Amino acid sequence: MNGIFYTVDEFAQKVKMCAHTVRRAIKSGRIMACRPGIGKKSPYRIHESELMRILSVDYEEIMKYREKENGSNY
Repeated sequence: MNGIFYTVDEFAQKVKMCAHTVRRAIKSGRIMACRPGIGKKSPYRIHESELMRILSVDYEEIMKYREKENGSNY
């Protein structure tokens, strides 16, 4: 796949999330990422298309997700 790939820290900074939150989202399948190296210690890389997908998510979807995760209303 061609294009720009971001580290977890770079991606987190661009979407204004904590890097730990990004890693949890990757592990749960909410954010697509790859590991270009071999083994579980290889760092994740996130394609620029995934950044565009995350940035285009509707605000209401984000609020519904937060309510579901936290069990509270914002």
